[in-house]
Amino acid sequence: MQSCSENDNPEDDKAVVVLTCKSLDSETSTKQDSSVTRAITSTTENQINNVTVFIFDSNGDVIGSGYGAGDITHTGASVTITTRPAVGCTIYVVANVSSGTFKGVYNKTLFDQQYATITAPSYLQDDKTNIDTYPIMFAQEAGVEIKSGTKLEKTIAVARLLSKITFNIKPKKTSASLYPITIDGYQLHHVPLACYYVDTYTSEPNTVSYGDFDPVALTTKTTDGNTLSFTYYVYENLAGKNSASTTWKDRNKINTSGLNVSYLTVDAHTDIWKSRFYIYLGGKILTSTGTSGATYDYSDYNIYRNTNYTVTVNITGSGASEDDVRVDYDANIYFDAPGIKQWTNNSIDVSM
Repeated sequence: MQSCSENDNPEDDKAVVVLTCKSLDSETSTKQDSSVTRAITSTTENQINNVTVFIFDSNGDVIGSGYGAGDITHTGASVTITTRPAVGCTIYVVANVSSGTFKGVYNKTLFDQQYATITAPSYLQDDKTNIDTYPIMFAQEAGVEIKSGTKLEKTIAVARLLSKITFNIKPKKTSASLYPITIDGYQLHHVPLACYYVDTYTSEPNTVSYGDFDPVALTTKTTDGNTLSFTYYVYENLAGKNSASTTWKDRNKINTSGLNVSYLTVDAHTDIWKSRFYIYLGGKILTSTGTSGATYDYSDYNIYRNTNYTVTVNITGSGASEDDVRVDYDANIYFDAPGIKQWTNNSIDVSM
């Protein structure tokens, strides 16, 4: 049997690889390329429009590649590649990129350096300006043996480079005697504008830049007792960890300093205060420890690819005790005839 590094007579000793690609969720549904734009929706987030396949030998050299269109249901795609017999090969699959994305890539090392880019975070949203509406996906399989004169048929599930984050913002006063809380707007900040295709990195590309989504000012305010829900799609953000974060309150400006953390701001007010709340995102490990409930890795600020996050934010007060840490807080002087309401003993910033 030949190894992948041998190629004495490739024309006389061929093999065929038939690769079928599926989205990880399709069964239940769901180089730098600066031209890549994606407007993702809940309908297309699981779909495959096309696939690009590379086969590398044990030296990392390309011994076969192919490009194919997705099936009519956009739940998968198949590619047939003529190659040579080999062992110890690695197959890379990328879904939903243009056919010339990896032009000039002739080995695995070059491929591993390639990443997708966007010029603005909104290109991953349903901003109605982009024609291509399918998320980029990737998968790899190592240790593949390709035998002479045979047809190797494999199915590989591809995973999205991006993640989905659904926010539920719930304003709710804790006492009937308190003023009702109103949500005025929100904004998602500092999300990556680039992402490696391969899933083996632990940090972002050195040249990655970050961007903010446009702020959303609510024309119809979300009032006390109601829920504001919205969803964003973002590339994975390998922001890192900080062991100093051991509780929710520790996920703050101080402990995220120096990390490229993505975060959400929410603006809220009552008749006597207005605040901007900072919600620092990331993490994945959530384990059950029996009767003690669930334990979250508070130190983790990574947003992982192909992860569906649900973030629920309960706003029950001004957050004054965390001013300049997780909340920007301002108090308004409240007049009540015939005098002035008794002021708090806490030191606060008064907006005049």
